[in-house]
Amino acid sequence: MDISASSFNTDLRDPIKKIMESDPTDLQTGYGYSMLSSAIVRDPITNLYPLVDDAHWDNLRLDIIRARTHQSGIPTLTDVAQGDLISTAIYGEYLTLVQLTVANKDSVAVGQYSDVVPPTLVNPILQLSFSNFAYHRTTVAWNNPAEANQFFNAGGGFLISFSFNNSIPGPAGNQGQNFGVLSSQLGSRFFGIDDWRQSTSNFRNLGTVISSAGNYAGNRLEYSTRVDSGSHLNSAQLTFEVRLTSDYDQGAPVGSGAGATGYGDQITGSSAISFLQRQSVNSVISPKPVAWAYDAQWTVGAGPVTYP
Repeated sequence: MDISASSFNTDLRDPIKKIMESDPTDLQTGYGYSMLSSAIVRDPITNLYPLVDDAHWDNLRLDIIRARTHQSGIPTLTDVAQGDLISTAIYGEYLTLVQLTVANKDSVAVGQYSDVVPPTLVNPILQLSFSNFAYHRTTVAWNNPAEANQFFNAGGGFLISFSFNNSIPGPAGNQGQNFGVLSSQLGSRFFGIDDWRQSTSNFRNLGTVISSAGNYAGNRLEYSTRVDSGSHLNSAQLTFEVRLTSDYDQGAPVGSGAGATGYGDQITGSSAISFLQRQSVNSVISPKPVAWAYDAQWTVGAGPVTYP
């Protein structure tokens, strides 16, 4: 069968281009990776389209294979040589794989991403006496909203973890010990494309654990996130927050040492906030964050308890 330039461009290449590169009108699609193939354009003198040749077809084949490999592993796709007849079966094979690739644009195969440690986070000593809550924030930034969306479209994401090791012995350390237990219970949370697409400029919960231990029942540890500009579609910055909320206050300490009472909300110990950055590798290389920023210390909030 004769393959027209229109069929080549519209049915096969344009859908793959939208998946591999980007579409300014739809930032929820596009990996930010340049195509090998080119659209077939009219001759400026004759105003006619040239024939679809082997170079056009072979580059398109490689583009389709690259996109689908990123999603599910290397596919089988018939190679066509110069002079070969493009049968209806071969054209249908290409069209089916293009449609399958479009339908699975958010998928990423094992082996097509890598988890790397971003720039080192300086973990401040958590030594606080707080009436209600304390939080720490980390910000990740891209060059622009298009690159931020392409990072997640191609399977990018972040794994956040927090741990706290209490350093106050005896009853005075009960509050800190409780938050240490909560940090173990909450563990790690992954922030991926579904979380990104639900993000707004208001903090959104990524994970919470609430204590049920005696006097410390109601203590909370939570991760939450927000973007910098309304929604993910026009944001180039993502903020992570780790928040400790205390529902217990004994007042000022009386006495000294391990036998003292009334230690209030004081906690002292080492806090560690860590991240893994998941990014696309091998078949598709998408834009990555260009900057990380960390709070130098924890911020203490007083007054009514508020939850992001």
